[in-house]
Amino acid sequence: MIFTTHTIATIGVGKLLGIKTTRDWFLAFIFGVLVDLDHFKVFRPKYINNGDWRKFFKGELPVRSFFQEPIFVFLVIPISFYLKSPIPMASWAIHVFLDYLVEGVKRPFWPLFNLVLREGFLPNYSIYEFLITPLFLLVLFFRWGII
Repeated sequence: MIFTTHTIATIGVGKLLGIKTTRDWFLAFIFGVLVDLDHFKVFRPKYINNGDWRKFFKGELPVRSFFQEPIFVFLVIPISFYLKSPIPMASWAIHVFLDYLVEGVKRPFWPLFNLVLREGFLPNYSIYEFLITPLFLLVLFFRWGII
């Protein structure tokens, strides 16, 4: 899913949870948006940076770390309990949900199991994916009167 959709969804979750402090907004954006930092070349694992790029473009290599997979729930829940806040769990959950809506290489149990999923409700970088962003904006506008 694209960066703007994750940002708007994180703002929506924050408003839904009634976030008021800077610390809580910071947590929301770390777990709702910044887990996508591994999409950038600098943060990708070495086997993607220096490996066979043809495999990358065929969708055989993941562009995602385990932070964006359901297996990370085993770390997010303790983090949420330690911080005494549901914000990391809620922001991360909406992020993973949005990522699993689009097609692409997903490894839900990596590094424990090497199950690979490619299905998704929306084609990657399709017009439908780009239409979700204005839809979230409309929900924010009509629900809370903000953009």
